[in-house]
Amino acid sequence: MSAFDLTPPTATQTDALVAGLSAEERRVLLQHGTEAPFCGVFLDNKREGVYCCRLCALPLFRSSTKFDSGTGWPSFFAPFDPSHVREIRDSSHGMVRTEITCARCGSHLGHVFPDGPPPTYERHCLNSVSLSFTGNGEPWPDPLQRGGAEAGNSLFRNTGVRPTRRYPPSLRRAMLIIVGFLVVIISVLGGYLGAHGRLGALWQPYELVIIGGAALGAFLVGTPAKTVKQTLQAMVGVFKGPRYKQQDYIDVLSLVYELLNKARREGFMALEDHVERPAESALFGNYPKVQADHHLIDFITDCLRLMIGSNIEPHELEPLLELELEKHHAEAMAPSQVLTKVADGLPGFGIVAAVLGIVITMGSIGGDIVEVGGHVAGALVGTFLGILLGYGFVGPMASAMEARAEQDSRIYESVKTALLACLRGYNPKIALEFARKTLPSNVRPAFSDFEQHLKTVK
Repeated sequence: MSAFDLTPPTATQTDALVAGLSAEERRVLLQHGTEAPFCGVFLDNKREGVYCCRLCALPLFRSSTKFDSGTGWPSFFAPFDPSHVREIRDSSHGMVRTEITCARCGSHLGHVFPDGPPPTYERHCLNSVSLSFTGNGEPWPDPLQRGGAEAGNSLFRNTGVRPTRRYPPSLRRAMLIIVGFLVVIISVLGGYLGAHGRLGALWQPYELVIIGGAALGAFLVGTPAKTVKQTLQAMVGVFKGPRYKQQDYIDVLSLVYELLNKARREGFMALEDHVERPAESALFGNYPKVQADHHLIDFITDCLRLMIGSNIEPHELEPLLELELEKHHAEAMAPSQVLTKVADGLPGFGIVAAVLGIVITMGSIGGDIVEVGGHVAGALVGTFLGILLGYGFVGPMASAMEARAEQDSRIYESVKTALLACLRGYNPKIALEFARKTLPSNVRPAFSDFEQHLKTVK
């Protein structure tokens, strides 16, 4: 969670803040307007510092993430903290976009698009009038009078020292995997060279062809086409980290909370149109990332259909949801299980390469001793490569895929827990607390923070 207090300002505080806005600032911040391009005061700002919300002064973007997008509006590739910016589906003007607002006061900031530079490939396109700027060495604005506690006492003063860059979780995960592979390579080759081994003796390309080709062929023979595609996607996904970030869990639980609240006020039949056409639902549209995840949406809507169309009891619904989760879990685990089998088979294929090398060696007996020794070394390298690839690379990759799939499945468990708790008669807030308890500790929001967040949800 953020080190800043994200509690929304009170009505009195909001009125006081709004009173200090100009007419143009009110139009953009409060009425979701857009300033003219190439006119914003921060478009060409080159100073180092932090861009904050014009209304409540919450830090939103660092100058180090600003780039020239050529669009005429200030653009950034990453927020100051992901929890400081809220994304909302915007279907105005005959198009579907993702609006971004201040997570604390709800002020309109701009829109985010998936065409930015690496490492995030996002372009947060903002209105200058939605921002204020605090340069390095300048005191932080504090219109809500929350003092040093706002940022854990140490962050609230802008000391002029450039803050440590927060790399996106996906980049940190990719770096960790690459570093791990480098440690394996350096440790093995470093120890070999330290024992006066010749690096050239390990270069046996045809051994790699035998081992890699046989492993690939066996993988294709024993794996359904659908799972082959899923395995390739999962291998790429490992470098991105868990599919669902903390904000995604919060969005899903917020969506479930809105659904359950509506059902409590108007009855479950009031959800029928939303459940039957989630892509057109304004309620689902408040959470565009969730709405785009058809697997998750199908799970939520299928559960609600059972609750809407019948008087099903909790003990009757739970086994059905468990079956659905087991099926989803089996499908999610299939890529890692397949890759584990490949890793287990690689040492065997290394032995195949070694045996073929020995066959070649036997044909050279009686020849030059150096040539025979080279063939023996090549045969042993086959065994070495099979074991190294299996236990040093493919096996760990399969384990990482399994861990990612396991964590991603928790979001379905949280939805199931919330819906069952509601069916047992608990009010939506208590049902959501049950769901929050099921989340992994690294993405679980604190009770007080989540409670405050739910107060902002309809």
